[in-house]
Amino acid sequence: DSDIYSEGGAGKTQPYNVLFKDVIIKTSYLDEANGYYYMYVQKDPNGAVPGIYRIALNRLINIETGADVEGNAELKISDCQLIDNSPVLLDGAPDSGEIANVAQINGDGTNVFWSYVAPESDDQAVAGSVALDAANPLHKSGIKTIVSADAQPVVTYAVENVKAYGLCGATYVLLWFNQNPSNSIRRKQLLTMAAIPFNSLLPCFLKMPTIRMWYGLLPTKASPLLTPTVW
Repeated sequence: DSDIYSEGGAGKTQPYNVLFKDVIIKTSYLDEANGYYYMYVQKDPNGAVPGIYRIALNRLINIETGADVEGNAELKISDCQLIDNSPVLLDGAPDSGEIANVAQINGDGTNVFWSYVAPESDDQAVAGSVALDAANPLHKSGIKTIVSADAQPVVTYAVENVKAYGLCGATYVLLWFNQNPSNSIRRKQLLTMAAIPFNSLLPCFLKMPTIRMWYGLLPTKASPLLTPTVW
């Protein structure tokens, strides 16, 4: 509580509303462009299934003044919109929030992305999850995405069949070195491709079946996803 009160807050009244009291929210993302707050809910004392949820910002704050909306302290996860309830691998200590599953949610102003690691069996999943269904295409590890502006978003994959333990925005400059065959002197040809933050994705620490490596992924209009390059 030293982050809230410089002298400590034991026994003091909180000067703000507490949203989603006693809920374990593993990670969240504020999508101001589309007016939503996204969360991965790991545990809800009121019984909501673990999963990706969102709530409209106008239910939390007055957009004009920035003040809390009256009554938002009574909001529950059941008041939010469930986006994806796929069972998630529990990799760490239960109830701590310090586990490796959906580590980050991120966006580019149009799409929202999150890394998803599926369990291999129900006993490996976060407690309270829906049953693992091998026939469900969303119960497979990968980078998931939705179009945030959609009222009923459809979950798809930006990258399939990878186990990613993080997702963050990045800005790239790609260097392409080549030899000019018409010149006896080797020349360095520089190809620069710039991407503004969140228009490119860096799935951090992809976990493959036998090796671990870094991948650089750069979506572009010409090519939705370039061939991953090992760094």
